[in-house]
Formats: sequence, structure tokens, C-alpha cells
Amino acid sequence: MDAQIQLEKLLSQGVDRTELAAYLGEAALAQGNLDQARDWLSAGAFSKGTMALGYRMLGRLALAEGDLAEAGRAFDRAYTIDPDDPELWVDIGRLRYRGGEQFQAIEASERAVALDPKNAAALQFRGQLARDAQGMAVGVAWFSHVLAQQPNNVELRVEYAAALGDA
Repeated sequence: MDAQIQLEKLLSQGVDRTELAAYLGEAALAQGNLDQARDWLSAGAFSKGTMALGYRMLGRLALAEGDLAEAGRAFDRAYTIDPDDPELWVDIGRLRYRGGEQFQAIEASERAVALDPKNAAALQFRGQLARDAQGMAVGVAWFSHVLAQQPNNVELRVEYAAALGDA
């Protein structure tokens, strides 16, 4: 929320909308406000430096709205700009999973982790897939392993606790 306030302040100070649209859309998505996210993202008017993020956020918006084809198109656009973004690969993996392509989702998660072995989103998604595909014990082991590397990561702690509780 603080970041969103700072972004809105920059906008009011005259910073070009295209410089902030991707970030404000991301903030709206994080708050679950799809209408506001659509307002910021749907025009696709992003600065050169924020274009990959903007299209990735458009993909997340489409995914949240259940439009898998549109999410795929948006992620494809982001991929052409930044194919080595581990969080894009997490998003691609989530799209594949939602579309019933579990093996491709696992491949995408493995690529995300390979691109950045410390990326929390990649580690979280890989652990979720391990838990879903191989059972709670494997999920617990995965999250226990990554928490040893990132002991202060709250999201990973929540996933570990959930897997542990379900096991």
C-alpha cells in the first residue's frame, strides 16, 4: 500500500503514466482489485523499461479473470522482451497448470528456479507443484529445504506450515 501511495504521488507530480502503469496495475492486482488493474493495464501503454512487467501483469489479470488464451498472449509478449525473467516463468507455469498442462507447468517451474535459485516466487511455485504431484511429505521436505536458505521468507513459511499441517 505504501508503494502504491508513492506511485500515485509520482503520477500527481507529472511522471508519465506509461512509466507507472505497470507498477500501479501490479499493486491493484496484489490488492485483488481487478477493475483498477484493468484501468492501468488494459491500454498496454507501458514505457520501454516497464513493458515486460506490464505485459506480465496483463497476463496475471487475464489469468485472474479466467481468460487463459489472453493470459498466454500477454505472457508471450512479455517473453519476447525478457525471456529470462524467473517470475514470468512462474506465471507461465501457473497458466499451464490452470490449463491442465501439469508437465509443462513443472518444466516452467524448473526453468524459473534455474534462472534464479533464490527467487521466492519460483521456489514457492516449485514447492507447490512438488506437493501437488508427489504428496505432502515431498512438499514438506521441499519447503523445509528452501526455508533453510531463506528463513525469513513469510510466504515460504506459510506454504511450509500448510504442507506440514496437511501431511
